[in-house]
Amino acid sequence: MEATYRIDFLCKADIIIECKAISELTTNHRAQLFNYMRLIKCPCGILVNFAPKYATIERFFYDKECDNIVGADGKVKEFL
Repeated sequence: MEATYRIDFLCKADIIIECKAISELTTNHRAQLFNYMRLIKCPCGILVNFAPKYATIERFFYDKECDNIVGADGKVKEFL
């Protein structure tokens, strides 16, 4: 089975918004966003999950110099 992946929203080539409606976000969902950010060198990525009672939002930033993804807490996120 072949899978096709597409960015949900790209805002002014600076922010990727990836939307989900699932019970819980997993590392696979984060890895998908991280791949998009690295591929197009996008400085900001937002992962939104609409399924819980209150939407869950996670923000990440791409450091081009170090080629790392950094969370809103300032910690480097491991790439899967």
